[in-house]
Amino acid sequence: RVSNLYVFFIREGDGTVHSVVPGEEAGAAPGEGKTFTARLEVAGSAGQEFRCVVLANAASRLSTDNLNLYKGKTYAEIQRMLLSDEITGPPLTRSEGFIMWGEAAERVAASRRPQKITVVLIRALARVDIGLGADPDHWNGNDAGGQPIPFRLKGIYVFKPNDRYAYMPVEGAFDPSLGRVTVPSTAGR
Repeated sequence: RVSNLYVFFIREGDGTVHSVVPGEEAGAAPGEGKTFTARLEVAGSAGQEFRCVVLANAASRLSTDNLNLYKGKTYAEIQRMLLSDEITGPPLTRSEGFIMWGEAAERVAASRRPQKITVVLIRALARVDIGLGADPDHWNGNDAGGQPIPFRLKGIYVFKPNDRYAYMPVEGAFDPSLGRVTVPSTAGR
């Protein structure tokens, strides 16, 4: 679920943020996910190409009232600004959804408009519900036909290797050809 979306346009040349804009929901086609639009601020960007980095459900972590705060910063600086708070217990269920990150495989050119790009979003956290049957909270040990299911859950293991996590992978850790992060986060070290 995507509740809000922010697009960071990062200059290809010097690697600094040119602009950050909120995405505007444009609906969803049947059988497809939500579609958002974002407008690149073109003043002073003629002929330039940009990396298009997207953060979804991050409004509570970003200074959304002053998006100019991110202008001129590098990807690495933004990544460090957006580390989680120290984890001292189980993560809370977020009302706006888990924070997700993505980067367009193609570069965005200020001279070409409009441009339709697809960004796959990944997240640092996942929720796993463990249970049997249609209503795991009230499972009676039987299948839908009333027959006993010979299953006994003996244990669940949860590992927490770090004391915080990164909402954005470190630069260079995401492999666009594989569509996944290939280098672990150093956030909790």
